[in-house]
Amino acid sequence: MWILFAVAYLSLEQKLESLGQRWGNVCRAVEQRGAALERTVALWASFDELHEKFCDWLSRAEVTVSQMETVTSSLDMQMITEQVRQLKVATHCN
Repeated sequence: MWILFAVAYLSLEQKLESLGQRWGNVCRAVEQRGAALERTVALWASFDELHEKFCDWLSRAEVTVSQMETVTSSLDMQMITEQVRQLKVATHCN
């Protein structure tokens, strides 16, 4: 009878050790996923900020272009030069 208890004890001990290892693996996997999610959230926030800046820049450039006069003569270089200067100022990204 003592042998049966010893065998049952050893079997239970092995199962608990295996369960402990599996639980440790699950905990490490959860920590790794959590860290990956935190990195993803940080990247998304950065993307969102850059997207907002790009949209603002694009809106300013569209307004500037829409306010420019159409140049029909290639001889009016002064107007063309001024429009290029305006575009450079309006579309300068910070």
